[in-house]
Amino acid sequence: MEITTTQINHFSGLLSAELQCAEKLLTLLGHEHQALTGSDPDRIIALSEQKQSLVEQMQQQLANRQGFLTRLGLPGDREGVDTLLNAHPKVGNALALWQQLMEIATQLSNQNQVNGGIITLGHRHVRQTLGILTGNNGNNDTYGPKGNRDESASRSLAKA
Repeated sequence: MEITTTQINHFSGLLSAELQCAEKLLTLLGHEHQALTGSDPDRIIALSEQKQSLVEQMQQQLANRQGFLTRLGLPGDREGVDTLLNAHPKVGNALALWQQLMEIATQLSNQNQVNGGIITLGHRHVRQTLGILTGNNGNNDTYGPKGNRDESASRSLAKA
């Protein structure tokens, strides 16, 4: 496969755009983490909308990279990138950009897992609080005479 310098330069431009978008998303996930730990619902909603927009941009950047690789007859995944980078002797900038992108991708995954854990924990606390208020904590350990869970054991604290 013959890869030209022009093609490598174009690929570097695609990686650069993807990296910039990924860095913005990582910064946004950091802000989201702060908002989640600070319990600022309005900020969380605003950041969620921004995150959705950046995720869509990331998907478009990925599609651009995959399309470029496919037009060269390569797979649109890491294998295709590795093949491209190994096919040209002067890929310095593209290789550095790719390595940075992979590092950012790992950081994005980690931060997203942390934020997701905070959200999951928050949902659990809300369900527990609602369970306490309604008298149904979801952990009904009361059994009826036939060995089935006794749903009648959960009672509301008050009725309107």
